[in-house]
Amino acid sequence: MVEVNRELIEKIIREVLNTLMTDSFKLNKEKKNITAVFTGGKIAYQKSLDQLKKIDSTYDINWSFLFSTAAEKMLDKSEILSALNVDWDNYEADFECINDADLVLIPVMTRNTVAKLSAHFVDSQLIDYIFRAVMCGIPVAAVKNAADISAKGWRELGMNKTPTALLEYNQKQLKRVKSFGIKIVDAADLYKEADSILKNELNSDVEFNFDGESVIFSKSDTAKIQNKAEFNDSNLSKENSAEAGTGTSVVLNKKVITYKDINPIRDTIKKIYVREDAVITPYAREVAENKGMILCLQPE
Repeated sequence: MVEVNRELIEKIIREVLNTLMTDSFKLNKEKKNITAVFTGGKIAYQKSLDQLKKIDSTYDINWSFLFSTAAEKMLDKSEILSALNVDWDNYEADFECINDADLVLIPVMTRNTVAKLSAHFVDSQLIDYIFRAVMCGIPVAAVKNAADISAKGWRELGMNKTPTALLEYNQKQLKRVKSFGIKIVDAADLYKEADSILKNELNSDVEFNFDGESVIFSKSDTAKIQNKAEFNDSNLSKENSAEAGTGTSVVLNKKVITYKDINPIRDTIKKIYVREDAVITPYAREVAENKGMILCLQPE
């Protein structure tokens, strides 16, 4: 462990506080692009709409929408647009701008939608948009209440005698959709999930370098001062191999590695080589760990 004098500690604390304050300010001021995809279900619809309003009140959102044919008939589109202060003349999601999206939300995901997603059955613009978002590495979060036939909403409708085989099949579909990287949440947790994704960069560890030493401040404000060679944690192993960048490995020569870097390669790449000074966001690390990907330092 390296000894650090009081002056250096105070300098570090000032920089950390300044960084966090700046990021917090940017968090609420920078416009976020969110596409809300509505399918034709009403279970937990109002709860989801309330969650969207909460997201809108927390962030400066540029909303865009897609409505399925059933949603156009079942849901009050004017209520949704009015609740989120969206202009009727400019609300439809543009496929050409999909890469500009920070997040795609499915406030109501029906049984039909989860069945199509799990089977990769692209029969509509709406399903196509969701898959394009996934393939572009854009985070997608879907509310499961209308799609999960074991949920309370279905029992309240009197459907409480569903055969076990049907329940199991429905759960397999949800699990498969989740395996695509789509976050499956309860309506009551939609804001929490969206907030976590949008704040992902802010929640990352803050790193400073002083005279060859790496100083890491975690979210819990605990500082670890280590030699630079000791900085990388147990998930990062140093290797000197010719396999970097070939076959099932890839080199990510970036300072900051996010979910958008990891998600598109999660099913084909087993080993990722990163820079010694790379910062890997929590969301990106979670995806990598869930897929059993190995993070290594780039060969010297």
